[in-house]
Amino acid sequence: MLKRLKNYILNSGRGSLIAKGTYQEVYKAAYNLKPGDFVGYEKGGRITHVSTVTGVDSKGYPLVTCHNSDRLLVPWDLGWSDKSIKFHIIQVHY
Repeated sequence: MLKRLKNYILNSGRGSLIAKGTYQEVYKAAYNLKPGDFVGYEKGGRITHVSTVTGVDSKGYPLVTCHNSDRLLVPWDLGWSDKSIKFHIIQVHY
């Protein structure tokens, strides 16, 4: 289901994939995220979670909100330190 959401956003032209990969490969690109954009978290070849960017901290680091573990305005990479996780950094077009 989450992969379909990502594919819909990208294929409809409503968003762009800014970066995809490990934390080291995408963290610089993540600074381009703005509220309304989202991050997909891929584990084992499947996107298993999506968080919505809802703010940035004082240094411009994106903060997300998600409901699975009731997180409000936390760093987008919090809790995803597993080296096998791939991040999909998606910018939504308005």
